[in-house]
Amino acid sequence: MKKKLIITGVLFLVLVGLLSFILFYEKGNIDKEKQSLVLVETNDTVGQIKSITISARGTDGFTMENSTKEGWIMTKPANYKIDQTKLESILDGLKLLEAKEVVDETPASLTNYGLDEPMITMEVKFIKGGETIKIGDYSFDNASMYVLKGSGKEVYMAETAKLEPYLVDIEAIRDHQIVSFDSIAVDGMEIQFGDNDLIFQKVDDVWKLDGDKTDLDKDKVFTLVSDILNVKADGFYQVQEGDTVDFTKDVILRAAYKNKDKVYIIEAIKDINSADMLLINVTEGDENPAEVKDKELFLIKTTTIQQMFDKSAEDFYPDKKE
Repeated sequence: MKKKLIITGVLFLVLVGLLSFILFYEKGNIDKEKQSLVLVETNDTVGQIKSITISARGTDGFTMENSTKEGWIMTKPANYKIDQTKLESILDGLKLLEAKEVVDETPASLTNYGLDEPMITMEVKFIKGGETIKIGDYSFDNASMYVLKGSGKEVYMAETAKLEPYLVDIEAIRDHQIVSFDSIAVDGMEIQFGDNDLIFQKVDDVWKLDGDKTDLDKDKVFTLVSDILNVKADGFYQVQEGDTVDFTKDVILRAAYKNKDKVYIIEAIKDINSADMLLINVTEGDENPAEVKDKELFLIKTTTIQQMFDKSAEDFYPDKKE
């Protein structure tokens, strides 16, 4: 009886050991498989990332660097401002950037996957090391895309939704906001548009028009301030070396915002290349810009500016009570 108990105990321990080994082995395989599908290992923190370069097919792309003093800044092709929403999508997405599966371990040709000339090439540099991801064609249902990781040969398939933050060119990642200031601190404005010339002044939190004792509707005035902060440029226009753009004549809009000790001036003239667009120049100071040289201007649709600024004094008075 005692002998049987010993044998039974030994068999039980062997079975437990075997089962533990199988579970450990399977877990190791699962972990290994999952690890192999991680496209960018971020060490669970974007703080380890030093720079990100994204290049669309046929372009030199753009580079964003993580500066300890200034945060994320664009350094290539120029020091453009970055759209913070797009930046957050890129950084957050890296934490979850995994492939669904390996679709071809030894591809005879990358052409079938659009990876011979990738749609997007992204290089992520860390404080130590880095990773390069190449994104090719869409799958037949557009729900996934083909991906190459580093110098590896395996072709991965990843969800399009996870790759979308990186399917951007420099125009999409740039900040299109034309001006930024503290809207609450604005205490004076002058809007010249068409035949209207409106001068707003705020005293003791009450807005009035110059030469008019009538109190204005505070919300309507604030809308005029906030609209210019929320408007986004439709594009950019680079004044080439040797050329000038004259802002001394045919000015369609001149809007000056007094913000504490600064004055922000927004001026618009017609774009000679398009009847539907305006060239927008933004300066800080109290002088009109004369001839603009070697500077990038904003492009905004004429209708956008008209909707914001084609207003008369009556548009800012309180609504009459019936």
